[in-house]
Amino acid sequence: MTYVPEKVYEIPSEGQHVTILTDEIDLGEVPNTFEPGKTKHINKLIFAVDEVGTDGKPLQVQAFVNLVRSKGGTLIKYIRALSHPAPVTRDSWDTSQYIGRCCGLNIVHAEKPEGTYANVDHVYPLPKGAPKLSIPSGYVRQADRNASFPGNQSKPAQAARASGTNGGTPAAAGNAGTSTTRVHGVDITDADVDFPGDIAST
Repeated sequence: MTYVPEKVYEIPSEGQHVTILTDEIDLGEVPNTFEPGKTKHINKLIFAVDEVGTDGKPLQVQAFVNLVRSKGGTLIKYIRALSHPAPVTRDSWDTSQYIGRCCGLNIVHAEKPEGTYANVDHVYPLPKGAPKLSIPSGYVRQADRNASFPGNQSKPAQAARASGTNGGTPAAAGNAGTSTTRVHGVDITDADVDFPGDIAST
């Protein structure tokens, strides 16, 4: 019998990070734990951060946003940060248009029985002159990975990947993460997102 070691995931260090949105995934309607019997339409945002792991690749953090056009919701906070300095308009709500855009995220760690989580507790626009990142070389969006499976129509990932880079450098600056605790994903502390991420150990 072959022993397969449990996969260990690294998470970004706590504190403020320059990040770039590398992917957004529509998770559809998911159960609302605050209102049994109801659902929420959730979008997963994936960010590469200015910190690399032991494999030399940028670490990632995920955020889950309720797709509600509300001035007090989580979604508008990310849109304002990613679209800055442009004002938010009726055309600002499609998060896919911000792939390749940078913003700042403040990350905190949370210890739970199943592992350590990297939580986003604040998102903010980067100040003028702040360093920017670019999407890591070779990164493929999940939609393009799915399209490459047999039976699905295949297309070059590069053509579908967003071209915007904000004139930045690859997401590889900063110190390597020191936390290698196994995690199942990340969650966000805002009230309208109430479940952790879906990175599963293998």
